Amino acid sequence: MDESGIQILNIPGKKKTKSKRNAFMIVRAGTHSNGSSGPVVFTYSDNRVDETIATLIGDYEQVIQSDGLSGYENAAKVKNFTHLACLVHSRRGAAEIAKQKSNKDPLVKELLDLYGTIFHHEGEITDQFRAGEINEEEFLLKRREVVGKDFDDLKAWLDTYNGKVLPGLPLQTAINYPLDRWEALTKYLDFSFATNSNNRAENCIRPFAVARKSFLFCITPQGAKASALYYSLVETCKAMKVDPQKYFTYLFSNAASCITDSDWDAMLPNKVNLSSIDDYYDTLRKALPDPDRKDPYILRGKKK
Repeated sequence: MDESGIQILNIPGKKKTKSKRNAFMIVRAGTHSNGSSGPVVFTYSDNRVDETIATLIGDYEQVIQSDGLSGYENAAKVKNFTHLACLVHSRRGAAEIAKQKSNKDPLVKELLDLYGTIFHHEGEITDQFRAGEINEEEFLLKRREVVGKDFDDLKAWLDTYNGKVLPGLPLQTAINYPLDRWEALTKYLDFSFATNSNNRAENCIRPFAVARKSFLFCITPQGAKASALYYSLVETCKAMKVDPQKYFTYLFSNAASCITDSDWDAMLPNKVNLSSIDDYYDTLRKALPDPDRKDPYILRGKKK
């Protein structure tokens, strides 16, 4: 799960603000047990407080991976899902220090090298698993043995320097972040479908963040909810290797016939049969105007 801010000009019951991020899109990017991508759902919310996050999670009892937002951590304390944290976010504090031209602290490099070793070994072992060189059980055992040792090294380093850096300095913050989330950071090693980062959800919400630079805002929550619907469908198509253009051609051509919830469910990207769309496109490309027609053509919406 991940969230990204959005500006809504008119939110009923809330004072108008000049804030560029007075509301949020919350994304849930599904992962199947075999590691393949599942559906992607965008949800509009005018906040992301703990109660909102917990309500959205509901009775879900499997695995949720997120960044360090407190809402997920607090929800995990009162609900029955397994919470995984993100190692990329854990590393970010040290990476930001390293970007500073004035930084010459060797401890920062040591910390980044430890993270680098984890990512390197994780990538090697995952590639072996995906290539079929090792089975699921072997993958879990090898990752626990190799990457688990890397985490032990990182933990030992963090414990060594915790409290020895001046409080309030960015390096101490970079040390505190993983220590405060240690169990959630390492728990992914128990699940073959899980990775050490929340990149899947972030990659799903990135197209929305990029598009936001162009459309800038939504006028009302209804507009944001409409955006959430279409981004959910597009990103689900992409995750499931369904051509979004063909999907929407099919959807808009058949939506008028939908009456019941089951009719709409049959229109989901993973349930439609798009085999006829190429023929439909071919028919459109070959269409010619009637040479004997004298009245103008008028385009109208599909009738029931």
